[in-house]
Amino acid sequence: MNLELVVILSLISLAMGQIRPESSCSKYFRYVNVTAEEIQGEITLPTLKQGHNRIDLLFSQTGDQDDFFVGQLKPYPDEKEIQWRTGPYKFRITISPSVANEKPKLSQLVYNDQLLCGEYVLYASYQTRFYEFFKNGSLDRSPLSPNVCGRQGSIAPFVIGGKNFPLGRYPWLSAIFLKEENTLSFECVATLISASIVISAAHCVHLKTEFDVFIGLGLHNLDSFGNDGSETRSVKRLLLHPDVKNDSFNEADIVLITMERPVTFNQKISPICLWTEEASRMESTHGIVAGWELTSSKYDNPWVVQVDIASPEVCALAFTALSLSNRTLCAGHRSGACVGDHGVGLMVLQGDRWLLRGIVLVKRLECDFNEYVPYCDLSKYINWINDNISG
Repeated sequence: MNLELVVILSLISLAMGQIRPESSCSKYFRYVNVTAEEIQGEITLPTLKQGHNRIDLLFSQTGDQDDFFVGQLKPYPDEKEIQWRTGPYKFRITISPSVANEKPKLSQLVYNDQLLCGEYVLYASYQTRFYEFFKNGSLDRSPLSPNVCGRQGSIAPFVIGGKNFPLGRYPWLSAIFLKEENTLSFECVATLISASIVISAAHCVHLKTEFDVFIGLGLHNLDSFGNDGSETRSVKRLLLHPDVKNDSFNEADIVLITMERPVTFNQKISPICLWTEEASRMESTHGIVAGWELTSSKYDNPWVVQVDIASPEVCALAFTALSLSNRTLCAGHRSGACVGDHGVGLMVLQGDRWLLRGIVLVKRLECDFNEYVPYCDLSKYINWINDNISG
């Protein structure tokens, strides 16, 4: 066999994953704690800069692999080490062994948009993960940082128009559960706006105590708790807007729910951006809503629906019986799909960031695609929200 043929066969073998090292980033990455049940990979960075930091990983593997077999990147042994150590800094990620018992390869490592090591990805399956944090600052940081909030997930292609979407597409999508005896019952959609706080409709927790409420984050199918990367939290505080008087129609139908422990932002859990005065200077004619639709007595995977935002004049004509003020807005579902409405947030894309514009005020009893739905306009309450998430 001549040398040229040997080289060609070697390249083909490499591309098929039969000959390849575990990592092209051996300076920064190694596998530790390899067992039959799980594998842990460890990233070591010699230094971290003060302020905002982001680590991006790309794993590759032969064959068609499920995205869920790669877990989330987390600081090791805990978050405090990242904040107070002077280096080196360690991060770990848990990986489930594949059917072929083959460890995935770390093909790219990026720190703060700088490629530390990597190669062109030749393999059939790849998974991306990231970890984002502030050095020398609480991980329970303001959701308004332009480097953190409102980033749409990139786990799978974008799907819209009344169809379900992949886990991590909208990482701020959260769920409110109510404790009923020994079970948890899904009640409302909520939206993550900081590491410790979700926002939703006040009527979702009317007459409930903190003990009655439970928050799920990073969830997908609500009937299948324990999605990889999901987290649950008990509640420390329920703060209803002072204009909420009862569980009937309230234009200020807002509740801020503070969780007992903050979450660590990752690819499946991160906050949406709050509305700003600057955002109000740009006219928004459409947005999206996402939530879980009740089908066949169970909640399947979440759905996303595109909506058209009506003008104030059209909104007033659509709801003459309610006498809506300028603290509300209206949007219509035009794509032919219904999403369970309690607590659902109206999301608007500006640039490459999603901002939370409103929270649905009423739940439709049936789907009518010719009707608008009223929303609490969060642009009118942003000062109250900011005052109560920063204090």
